[in-house]
Amino acid sequence: MRVTDPATLALFRLIDSGGSALRLVALRVVPRLSRDSLIWAARNGNSATVERFFKTVGRKEPNDFDDAFDDAFFQALQHGHEGVVEILLENSDIDVNARLDTGETPIFTAAAFGHTALVKMLLNIEKVDIEANHFLHGTPLCVAGYVEVVKLLLATGRVNTEATNISGETPLYSAAENGKEEMVELFLERGLDLGAEYCEGETLGQALVDIARKRGHEGVMKLVQGA
Repeated sequence: MRVTDPATLALFRLIDSGGSALRLVALRVVPRLSRDSLIWAARNGNSATVERFFKTVGRKEPNDFDDAFDDAFFQALQHGHEGVVEILLENSDIDVNARLDTGETPIFTAAAFGHTALVKMLLNIEKVDIEANHFLHGTPLCVAGYVEVVKLLLATGRVNTEATNISGETPLYSAAENGKEEMVELFLERGLDLGAEYCEGETLGQALVDIARKRGHEGVMKLVQGA
């Protein structure tokens, strides 16, 4: 959510300043503003405002604020605000496997945006589904474009390295296509069968070399050919 109305922005900034009477009006009397202020604070990483929200309304008021918790959670995940995510997890019964209308789950979002600390935080929650599949982009491993995130996911021993996106691309193939040598090494070290058929009679090894050559990634070509 992006707030652009000057009056609303001014109100949110006053809420941030800690005026108790104004907070009471915004959080108790005007539910829409309370929802918006929570989401705005989460997006901007304002942990103090998020904490004040819970001090004012309590742990949770389901009838008024259910949607706001999920929206705030995803905003904080997208923008990498660890403190806000911690507060939300501690003070509300957020569904850690909730999906946006566009298909993203929390772990998918954190992985896609490369927020290593948030991925680690979510992996420590037992019920988080690290294999939740996005209808277009595949699993969190498929969209993890940062090597530290890939390391965390692989270290769980619970991810399918051969998962694919809607185009049939595996995480290794995507890494090769984008010239991410360290990531390619990580996958190759897991003993993937480069002689296995990948598509249309082409082996995985051939497909990797072909896409690396096409994209001009000589380092990736050497890694695959030497594996």
